[in-house]
Amino acid sequence: ISNNLQGIKNLNIFDQMIEELSNEISGQLHPSNKNSSDLFLKQNFDKVSLSNHGKSFHNEIIEKYIKKVINRNTSSIISRFHRQIWLPLYYPESLMALNENIDVFSGQPTLFHYPSEGRVGDITKILKNNILNKCSFYKNDEKKYSIKVANDTHEIIFGDSKISAKEVFWSDNLESINSDITSGYKYDKASIILFFAKIPKDKIQLNFSVLNIINENNFIYRITNQSICSSSNDDLHHVVCEANYDYFKKLNPSSSDEEISNIFIEQLKSMKFLDVDLKVESAFPMVLKNTYMIPSEENYNNYLHQKNYIHKKYPSMYFSGQSNDLFANS
Repeated sequence: ISNNLQGIKNLNIFDQMIEELSNEISGQLHPSNKNSSDLFLKQNFDKVSLSNHGKSFHNEIIEKYIKKVINRNTSSIISRFHRQIWLPLYYPESLMALNENIDVFSGQPTLFHYPSEGRVGDITKILKNNILNKCSFYKNDEKKYSIKVANDTHEIIFGDSKISAKEVFWSDNLESINSDITSGYKYDKASIILFFAKIPKDKIQLNFSVLNIINENNFIYRITNQSICSSSNDDLHHVVCEANYDYFKKLNPSSSDEEISNIFIEQLKSMKFLDVDLKVESAFPMVLKNTYMIPSEENYNNYLHQKNYIHKKYPSMYFSGQSNDLFANS
């Protein structure tokens, strides 16, 4: 999957896809209505994708990729939040234009980079160069906070530590606030594996910044070359792979967590990403169980009820990031 639409023409389902698109009228489910129509908060992604992409493209591309990322099907997520799992929603006109050799996007495919210049990059540099040396930072191992408000001052308590502040911007998820309601909501989350490796540049056979992988026999669904994304020319590249833990176990049922690194390396070699004779010296997996929020209707409704309650309980707190939108990344 990429934003290079021309690559779609190479799919063996391309002709069938065009035929299906010609007979489909997406109407109210057209992507242009996504942010303005409440239908996209009520319709699951399978309905919207089928309406815009047609049956072949949806089943062979969209459905398979979602299965790999969250180990669920497309009917389990709300259509407005499809980007939470890095899935595009193509305009049917754009897909049909490929068949007529119309240049849909005149620009080159985007090479993803982390911001190093401009507003976000400047803020990052200020944080790195100044704030860390001047301010106290706290680590909360308990992952839960209690909040008391008195005399227009918020007292945030975690473990043996306390912070007092007149103004509080809360960007963590709402579950981290201890209240008499948060325990009543059980969010449906997927388990993921993050695999980190340092690989010699000359041993990497495919040159890209981010790659999303559809093939069902590959448990890895996403590879990010962090060194390319950070515009680094170092000889040693930092590579991160992502996989759904349950999907990984389905393809490797007898494996133990101690074997994950070796299995990931063999997978990368089988995909011809790495030299087959390479011995990776620096690699480790991070298994994050029950942490990846699935953009489902139930999760979204739970979040809305919980946010409304906490907003009433702490009306002077500001919400941003994950606390302000369930599927926002801060």
